[in-house]
Amino acid sequence: MIGAKKTNILIISLSGINEMIVEVNGNNYDIVIFGSKARVNGKEIEINLGQDLITLEGKTFHLDYIEEGTVSFLIINGISYTVSRSLTDVIESKEIIAPIGGRVVEVMAKEGQEIKKGDLLIILEAMKMENLIKASSAGRIRQLLVQKGQSVKTGDVLLILE
Repeated sequence: MIGAKKTNILIISLSGINEMIVEVNGNNYDIVIFGSKARVNGKEIEINLGQDLITLEGKTFHLDYIEEGTVSFLIINGISYTVSRSLTDVIESKEIIAPIGGRVVEVMAKEGQEIKKGDLLIILEAMKMENLIKASSAGRIRQLLVQKGQSVKTGDVLLILE
């Protein structure tokens, strides 16, 4: 898994392009988008959708979406999240993978190191943004596969947990 938090986004139902039910870490959200507004679980909020950004109630978030088979990645302000249509697709993995191609600018992790959920492991620079690769669970690093300055492609394994 990747990202600052172990956040699983599951698309439960799509009723056209502007209506959906989404589950985020066990919480369901009924979403309807209409013009410059969205209704989330009955609450109306102001939105502005751009090609690679969204503004929600005055706060702007930079977005990137990478489709990788059944599990895809949504990158919001440099933090990665998994997105899937099936809960079984987002079962925790022992492999930490690159959510986007780029250059490794910092490696905080070391082989054999005990890590906690949320520990910063690697900083990956892509499209002039730093992507923070953090631990999605506690464990021990079995193998570190990248080093500072190395280029990686989307989906490359960065490290493996025991």
